[in-house]
Amino acid sequence: MSAFPLVCLALHSELSENPGITAVPAEWLVQEVLWLHKFLQWAGVIVKFHGSGPGSSSDWLPREIGIHSYLLRLSPSNEVEFTKGSKKKLKASKDVAKSTLLRIKSNTVEAALPRMLLYHYGNQALQVMAPACMVALVHLSTPSPKNHDVLFENFKLLHSLLQREFVFEMDQLEESFLDATDMLRQAGALGAPPSSNWDALSDNSIRLLRTLASHVTPFLRGFQVVCEFLLSQTTSDVDVPVPELVRQCQCAAEDAILNGRINVYHVLSLDLLNNCLLCLTCLGAARKEARKVGAVLVPNTDEVTKVLHSIKSFLPGASPHSTEAVHPIRAKL
Repeated sequence: MSAFPLVCLALHSELSENPGITAVPAEWLVQEVLWLHKFLQWAGVIVKFHGSGPGSSSDWLPREIGIHSYLLRLSPSNEVEFTKGSKKKLKASKDVAKSTLLRIKSNTVEAALPRMLLYHYGNQALQVMAPACMVALVHLSTPSPKNHDVLFENFKLLHSLLQREFVFEMDQLEESFLDATDMLRQAGALGAPPSSNWDALSDNSIRLLRTLASHVTPFLRGFQVVCEFLLSQTTSDVDVPVPELVRQCQCAAEDAILNGRINVYHVLSLDLLNNCLLCLTCLGAARKEARKVGAVLVPNTDEVTKVLHSIKSFLPGASPHSTEAVHPIRAKL
């Protein structure tokens, strides 16, 4: 792959984690991309840098930005920013997007589109890094004392929540977990064997784990929005064709962004929201029924509540894992 997916992945993560900024220093971005490049090398991925090589920020980065000038640009102060809409802030508006397919407001679309494009381009690299990012999140969200069995069980739980976003071979799930753990050790995010002291992490290790985990938490934020929306509605409110329900979830995601409850824009993705609904059916928290108007989704409130509890156990600031959250879903793996 080219270096551009890594540029987008690093930039998307930084803007999501720090919603008050609209640009990042080019030299900082170079260092982040080089670190991601090294990380992907451990996974056997070849990244092509167009120019004199990855070490020269004066060559390959401007070239990548020039190729994608419709999205990014270098400012006079040598910062990477969006070509347009970078300073656009979301405000509540009475103007609904003209498209009959869109229910969210036009200014929401304008503000979100550049960030959603970052997610789209960065996803090529994220698909390779997903197991390591998930293991990083598991380490951060699992309370001490940690051991292999507990960490792997929580990894399986997280996989069940993200099964529609990232592809794993179920019979090789533990192998994926072990390979990802080894990658994290090589990156310095975990202690090297034979100590296997999962609880003794340095500040730098925690920083690396948080950086990697930040690439998958937005998917959980979207899933959280969907579950909370379904739980806030009556049965008759959601008794609509699935495509209509997806758009209702998109409006709920927009409301969460406008009100500052979440700051990741790609939760507005119809594909992501539809995947969340499909995942609920896979987890036994909802079922599809055929009606004259088309297929409708019938949620099981108790099961959706359990799924939501599991989602929150992985999110920053949430309470750690409990058996109440894990067992109902694990039984359906």
